Amino acid sequence: MSRHGENIWKRKDGRWEARYVKGRDSRGKALYASVYAKTYAEVKKKREAVLQELKSHPSSSLPAKSLGMIIQEYLEDHKFEIKFSTYARYVEISEKHLIPDLGLMPVSEFTRDDGNSYVKKLLSNGKAQGKGLAAKTVKDIASVLKLVLKYAEEKHYILNAPIDFFVPKQGHPTIQILAPSQRERLETFVCTTTDSYKFGVYLCLYTGLRIGEICALQWKDIDCVNSTISVNKTIFRVKNVGGSTAKTKILINTPKTPSSKRLIPLPKELSEKLRQLKLELSPSDNYYVLTGTGKFIEPRNYYERYKRYLRLCELGDFNFHALRHTFATRCIEAGVDPKVLSEILGHASVQITLDRYVHPSLEIKRTSLGRLFSA
Repeated sequence: MSRHGENIWKRKDGRWEARYVKGRDSRGKALYASVYAKTYAEVKKKREAVLQELKSHPSSSLPAKSLGMIIQEYLEDHKFEIKFSTYARYVEISEKHLIPDLGLMPVSEFTRDDGNSYVKKLLSNGKAQGKGLAAKTVKDIASVLKLVLKYAEEKHYILNAPIDFFVPKQGHPTIQILAPSQRERLETFVCTTTDSYKFGVYLCLYTGLRIGEICALQWKDIDCVNSTISVNKTIFRVKNVGGSTAKTKILINTPKTPSSKRLIPLPKELSEKLRQLKLELSPSDNYYVLTGTGKFIEPRNYYERYKRYLRLCELGDFNFHALRHTFATRCIEAGVDPKVLSEILGHASVQITLDRYVHPSLEIKRTSLGRLFSA
């Protein structure tokens, strides 16, 4: 229940909120902040104490903060709260785009219209050579900017962060799928129990593993008795923000999302091939599957091997993710339940599996519609 005229009300989470004027921006516009408490009496008392403090120290009403200052503060405060790969991406976006473009603007003056204008500018000529950035890149930049503005609101640098500005929709990228004849040619080439690098490609064709996941896979993650693979880590290269002279560094970390950490059941035939490969290599459980040693192969180096296999098979240009797309599509064609496939691929929802990875071919669509006449 709100108290009329007092700017005090009860929130949906059960707490009471009291709003007050904390200061004025450079144009004299009132800047608001809020205090919170469990009861009406507590929150009113807390607000009165804050207002009294402001009267005693008017100069402390609101620090003049630029967006650049708040971006740096946000990054410092969240340095150890988010995954390093995510933090490194935030730093890269901030240093390359947000700070050079918006760093000098007072956060109190940033509006929804400013956000809309900035997004449109990035889409039209965000690159150094005057070309527009991809929608995915602009969406990432806008997401970080909104996090910073929300942080500014939480710190009472602004009230009601203007985060409702336009963000472009990210279209689904064109995916590559190997045709049956192409897949069979590649499968014949890599299906060997004497070359673990080739066999890694074969394994991805039948499990949908990402390139970072297959590079991080160790023999201790494979249970040939129960025919399962435990996906619990990935390898990737990120921008080095630790002050080293190296521009990037390799990390072995948990998969990209919580749902990516998963247990994949293996067909008996595939489990048997893995058992044979292990007998051939006689590795330690801590050895990596691809290298057969205690040292991993970096994803970009393994990608070069994969491209060489494609050239030898005369298959043209397919990215490594085509193996994952091909696996997903074949599963749908074979009648695998989308929910089961979603968990095998490590997606957060079935909808992601259906929308992003599973695209039925024209022939499947033709067959499906043909059932209308045979039903």
